[in-house]
Amino acid sequence: MFVDGLSFSFILPDRKAYAGFEDWAPGIVTTLGMIIVSLIDKEALKGTAFDEGIPWRARLFLFMGFAMLAGGFAGSVSVLVVKYVMHDLEVIDSYIGICTVVQCGLIMLSTAVLWVSQDVHDNELGI
Repeated sequence: MFVDGLSFSFILPDRKAYAGFEDWAPGIVTTLGMIIVSLIDKEALKGTAFDEGIPWRARLFLFMGFAMLAGGFAGSVSVLVVKYVMHDLEVIDSYIGICTVVQCGLIMLSTAVLWVSQDVHDNELGI
């Protein structure tokens, strides 16, 4: 989505807003949060009697991953509002901000679907 927004904004003949690092940062933070959440093993969250420090570390990293997901999404919404909506730009000029919000929302949705669909007993077949 973000690449579509960038390519569309560069072909506009008289664009009023230019893409900067503030447009890239929410997507990067959301993607890093997705990677962190995807790397957490659900079995490590439960812990056993022999795991002394693993469950709280796994929970901490899971919290950090979800916080990065939420922070990236909130950052994309705030960039959309502050950079594009408050300056009364037309929808065609604020398309890259809309694409950033949609991109972060889709990354959050895919992370949630992946987290819910993962089963703790994936290795029952010995694969």
